[in-house]
Amino acid sequence: MSDEEDGEMSAEAFYDKVIPSAWIGMLDLCHDLMMRLGDKARWWKKPRRTCATHLPKRKRKSFRSQPTMKESKVSNEIIPANSTPQGVDRQRGYKTDRTRALWRLAQSAVKQPGEALVSTAVVCDGRRDAVVMASRIRLGRVSTVNNALADVNATGKMEAWAEEHHFGHTIGVRFLPKHPPGRLNAPYEVPSRPTLQAREAANQ
Repeated sequence: MSDEEDGEMSAEAFYDKVIPSAWIGMLDLCHDLMMRLGDKARWWKKPRRTCATHLPKRKRKSFRSQPTMKESKVSNEIIPANSTPQGVDRQRGYKTDRTRALWRLAQSAVKQPGEALVSTAVVCDGRRDAVVMASRIRLGRVSTVNNALADVNATGKMEAWAEEHHFGHTIGVRFLPKHPPGRLNAPYEVPSRPTLQAREAANQ
């Protein structure tokens, strides 16, 4: 035989023996995989059925019954408040227990001008804190006191100093109103400057 005939015979042997054997092996592999997947599916299916018997059935909601994202956002935007204010709060600025007490102290000082007053609700952390607060009040840098005076249309000077009481360090205040002058200068004519003719007439 020549080399070409040997090559043809080897190709025929490949197609007659190797390819059919490969197909049979692949079919066996697929069959084994299907059997194993079936066993796994039956093994997973049994616990799921057991759990489903103990869980409550959920009602299926239609897609149309669910609100859209825009509708749910609008409906959840406005909710009731936790508290209802009593009366009208005219205080401006930060509203804490200390600032509210300072607001009431400043307006009480305006109602009692010249009287030195303190508040048991205005308690400082220490003497340094009281001295700093009193200094800021005298310089007009405490907006709570300034707004309290402007609320009652009070014009004057607010004095403040640090004090120590049985309840702790605090500040004392005293309001000195600024009264307009009660006596006005009477109008008068400004004398004219004498001229040379007026002097001669006066000397005659």
